[in-house]
Amino acid sequence: AHALDSSRIALDIIGQHAGPESFRYADALHSRGAALLAARWAGEAPPALTRATEILRRALTPQHNVTRGFAADQALALASLGRYDEAEQLIHEMTPGDPPADRSLTARLGHALGVARRLRGDYEDALRIQQQSLASMDENTTFDLTRMNVLTEIGLNLQELARPEDASSALEQALTLSRSSPTPMNPGRPDILVGLGRTKLRTGR
Repeated sequence: AHALDSSRIALDIIGQHAGPESFRYADALHSRGAALLAARWAGEAPPALTRATEILRRALTPQHNVTRGFAADQALALASLGRYDEAEQLIHEMTPGDPPADRSLTARLGHALGVARRLRGDYEDALRIQQQSLASMDENTTFDLTRMNVLTEIGLNLQELARPEDASSALEQALTLSRSSPTPMNPGRPDILVGLGRTKLRTGR
């Protein structure tokens, strides 16, 4: 609730002082959409995230890394609403032919694509994509939201593929990262805990 309120207030304030096509306004709009998505208000997230991405397409160019990062969140919102084709088309448009220097961006785009595939029910392909995303990331000793999200998705896919022991390992790694978050709670933790609960039921542990 705090993140939702803060993002709404920030958007209102910046909207009074920044132009509707400015980077500052797009950034605030993206933060608002990301907060809505994290709070599971999926129906309200896509308009804000889509508009933020479109502003940056014009302000920074479509292939700028920041634009691609915004598009990854937009794709997640579309996938969460069952708009899988739109989500995947957007990701493919934003995925460069040559991997960018920013490996976290490659992982974010891959994570979004994998989520769309999992929600379609294509668990084998979703798992493959998430494993590729994980392999593309640099080791990081600090909290890494993308790594946590990718590990969570790997665990969820392994569950669907009836591999509860492997799923539990991935989800435990995600939970460890979640606990190192600078905030006491983060939006991915409920998915991790539910996933771990399911694996315990299946393994009897």
